[in-house]
Amino acid sequence: MDFRLLTRAELETVPGMSDPVPGSLFAVGAVDEQGVAAGIGVFLVMHADPIWIREDLRGHGKLPLRLWEATRREIMERSLGPELFVGMSEDNPGQPTEGLVERMLMAAGGSEIKARFFVVPVEA
Repeated sequence: MDFRLLTRAELETVPGMSDPVPGSLFAVGAVDEQGVAAGIGVFLVMHADPIWIREDLRGHGKLPLRLWEATRREIMERSLGPELFVGMSEDNPGQPTEGLVERMLMAAGGSEIKARFFVVPVEA
């Protein structure tokens, strides 16, 4: 069995691979005489962190929405991708900031997804 970088054609044979394939994606696979036997896809995801508004300006008017629109323009100008992922954990950022961030994301057209995230060290 050969463990190597998969070609784009080989990527298409891996069930569950992102479709369309993000430009930043690479996949390493195990390949034998029957083709791809296993694979792991890795790609960069745009992630917003932190989202912060000075305490004296929280809850004031359209500041969060205008902040998002300015950020959205930068994302589009840089061609960084069609989606932005924002993650929050049980204690980060914590209330009341979590509620503010949630309202800001929903106002910007966001939707909450059920997900699990893992942090895996890659350096020994």
